[in-house]
Amino acid sequence: MVKSMSSGDFDGFVSLLPEKGLLISVDAYIDEIDPVITPRIARSDKVLLWGYEPGSGKPIRLTFRDFFEKYLHKPYEKGKKSLNEIKCTGNTPFNIDKAFDKGVSFVEFCIPGTEENGYLDWHAVRFIYLGDSLLAIVHDSWSP
Repeated sequence: MVKSMSSGDFDGFVSLLPEKGLLISVDAYIDEIDPVITPRIARSDKVLLWGYEPGSGKPIRLTFRDFFEKYLHKPYEKGKKSLNEIKCTGNTPFNIDKAFDKGVSFVEFCIPGTEENGYLDWHAVRFIYLGDSLLAIVHDSWSP
């Protein structure tokens, strides 16, 4: 999946989604707003509520294709990879322990920020697993 995200291969990404879907979060704080995306929803033009923009509180309303382009299509494959360790973090808490049962693990792909932008232009994506089953994909980036 990370290869599809990095290359912007939307159709390839959608083909890897399980029929039951995956929870996908726009930020590190996982809650009841986060939609479960099935292949059918991913391919539709349905506009979903993803949460609210930090600072302004404006709703984030996007189709899954638009969400993919804005949040998931980044060169994560070239980022720093870690297992159960957060390398990129900001003000939004990553509440994996409250959102999922014990026994889950995660793989993070972190694109560090640049000196030019005060290191605030970092992006991360975390794949949350229970055993071999992928449960969720969590996007994270700097927020005010």
